[in-house]
Amino acid sequence: RLRQLPGALLHKPLLTPEELPIICRKSGRFLAQLHRSQEQLRTIQADRQRQQEYREAVQQQYRFLSAYLQDLSDRICQRGQTLQLQYEPKVRIYGNCSYSANGDRCSHFSGIRGNYYIILCDGMGTGFGAAEEGRAAGELLRRLLIAGFPAEYALRSRNSLAVLRELGGCTTVDLVRLQLDTGRGTLYKWGAASSYLLKNGQLRKIGTASPPPGLSVHGRETVDRLSLGGGEVLILLSDGAGEDRLLRTEWTAPEPSPGVLAAAIVEHGAQDGDDATVAV
Repeated sequence: RLRQLPGALLHKPLLTPEELPIICRKSGRFLAQLHRSQEQLRTIQADRQRQQEYREAVQQQYRFLSAYLQDLSDRICQRGQTLQLQYEPKVRIYGNCSYSANGDRCSHFSGIRGNYYIILCDGMGTGFGAAEEGRAAGELLRRLLIAGFPAEYALRSRNSLAVLRELGGCTTVDLVRLQLDTGRGTLYKWGAASSYLLKNGQLRKIGTASPPPGLSVHGRETVDRLSLGGGEVLILLSDGAGEDRLLRTEWTAPEPSPGVLAAAIVEHGAQDGDDATVAV
């Protein structure tokens, strides 16, 4: 009789005795065993899917490393050349709680070839656990960028590692790359809150909503190109920093200094019970 059962039976939802394709004198016991077998099959399938994601994540790491080494070799002949830097960034950061317990971690630093970076990582939740997740994500990105990894590869390496460690959704990332020789900029977002450009008292939203990194090896960051002109101010916000308050505020030209602006946004708009950080 068992040979008469179709294999598709393992993939069907829970059955009643009347739905069985054969007559069974002990349908209750048979259904209980069938349900156990269905659960085992789901576990096997989920494990195979995880193993496939792990393989793809490791393959991604090797592809990024290969492209990075190729880029290094292509630039050997440029080692004696120096860029003429034309711009100097002014970055100010303000948070609503002590640095050690703040799940929002922000840093800014110089990279190679006239690049300058600002990173804002928002760890999930609050307290020291969120602070450690935000710190680890930011430190990994900082080391990769200082070493010369392209921003896209650095972000996707972070995503692959989050998949391998099963830390999907633990942090969001804002990454700004400024080219100090041309004034151009690029804003990369992965699950982070919207950012804003402020100029002549007008706010313009930048960045689109996306899932946080670590959910899938096939995830991608969103990218927005910037050309920061005179008087333009870029504002990065963690999700607790009071976006609504920022939008309701009427700004008058000239805009306040970066430090004053960051402090004002946090002090008047931060949400209770959540870490809030603003980088201007």
